[in-house]
Formats: sequence, C-alpha cells, structure tokens
Amino acid sequence: SDGTPYWSRLSLTPVRDEEGSLRHYVGIRQDITEQRRQTEMLEDRQRKLDLVLAGTDTGLLEWDPQTGEMHWDETLQDLFGHDPQTFEAFAELVHPNDLPRVETALEKTADTGTPWTGEFWMFHPEDGAARMTVRVTPVRESGEVARSLGIATDVTAQQERKRALVASRERYQKLLQATPDPVLLVDAGTGKVVEANAAAADLLGRPRDD
Repeated sequence: SDGTPYWSRLSLTPVRDEEGSLRHYVGIRQDITEQRRQTEMLEDRQRKLDLVLAGTDTGLLEWDPQTGEMHWDETLQDLFGHDPQTFEAFAELVHPNDLPRVETALEKTADTGTPWTGEFWMFHPEDGAARMTVRVTPVRESGEVARSLGIATDVTAQQERKRALVASRERYQKLLQATPDPVLLVDAGTGKVVEANAAAADLLGRPRDD
C-alpha cells in the first residue's frame, strides 16, 4: 500500500476445536473503495435530482420487466395515492381505456430498449382520477434491458384547465351564435374580420368562415 486511505470490508469466521472452544478467526478482507465511490456518486446524483424535482409534482419510478417488481418514490405515492409493488398492481390503477396502449408501449420499451413518453388517466383514491405523464428510459446491462427508470408528473391540474378552456370556448360559441344581433370581431392591426356570428354573416352576405 502507498498509504492512500481506502474502504475495506472485513468478514471474520470463528474457528473452534472439537470441544467447541474458540481457537482463532479466519478473516477475508475486500477492497470496496470503487464500490463505495460508485455508491456515493449515485447518492449525490439522487440528491441533485431530488432538488431539481422538488415542488414540480414529479417523482421517480423503477420497473424490473423480468420480475415485474415496481417501485415508486414517496413523491409519486403522495401525488397519486398508491404504492404499487408490481406491474400487475400498477396496471390495475390505469384507466381501462388507456391500459392497452400503456401496456403495449411498456412491453415494447422492455423488448427494444426504446424510451417511451406517454400520458394516461389513473384511478385516485381521493380525487377519483388523476392524469399522469411519464417518460420511461430502459437501462441495459450486458446488452439486455435490466430495468426501466421513469420520471412521472401529475398533470391533472393542467388537464382540467384544458377542459375548462374547451368548455368555455364552446359556451362562448353558443352564446355568440344565439345572439340575434350581428357581432363581428375585427383584427385591429389588419382590419380583417376574424370571427362573426350567423346574424353578421347573413348581413354581410357570406359564410362565417370567410
């Protein structure tokens, strides 16, 4: 040794004589410096990732396609109200309308090693339903997909806002077309009519789409 500190794992096995008395120990020492370095590096990466994801309604999941085991971090468990331990348990949470698409995509990811990004509805124990978007990245070992890592986000609020905007637009259109008086919306910059109700279209003598 050149005096450089290193991590070591020592295993001791007692050796006894025929009468059961302890005579000595046999020790096996292993240099685990590299393993320790890799572990510390992964822990550091995890801390940085946790900081990046903090407050973003985003968590991490891991899935082993060989055993079917699945793990969600605490953030995902809190967001979606579940802690599925297996792929089968996860599949039971996905809305039946989305399940075939999700299963096919994840199976393809496991078979081909191709990342997948998707969005789907899940059952939520308190809110009824929640919308998840996830990016799944396969991890290869010895050329084979050993597990898949995912970054998942709760986008329920965004989805609800989209629905609200669509509903608001539909209500607006109904009110606009039901108004008996001509209504025109004109672009202030170009002077072009961008929207007109039926009464205005009849007044102008042209279809509303024109």
